[in-house]
Amino acid sequence: MSYSADPRAVRSREAMLAAARRLLAEEGLDAVTHQRVAQEAGVGRATVYRHWPRTDQLLLDAMLDRAADLAEKMVGEGPDAVVAKATAPKKPAGRNR
Repeated sequence: MSYSADPRAVRSREAMLAAARRLLAEEGLDAVTHQRVAQEAGVGRATVYRHWPRTDQLLLDAMLDRAADLAEKMVGEGPDAVVAKATAPKKPAGRNR
C-alpha cells in the first residue's frame, strides 16, 4: 500500500513494521495480529488496518522492508544491485590472469 509522506505517517508505518518483525522473530507467525502490532507500535488498531487491511500484507511488507535494508547493507547500492549481481553471468572457473 502506498503511504503518505507526512512524517507522522512515516514514523507510524516504520514503528508498525518494526513491531511486526519483532513479534515474528520473538513469538512466531501467530503472534503477528493487528491488535498486537498496534499495541507494540503504540498506535491504534485502526491505524494498522488502514495501512494493511490483511495480516498477510503486513507480514509481506515487513519482510520486504527488512530484505531491502539487508541488501543495501550487503551491497551498498540497494536491492537492484543485488539482483544484478545475482543474475550476472558467472565467470568461468580456472586460472586467474
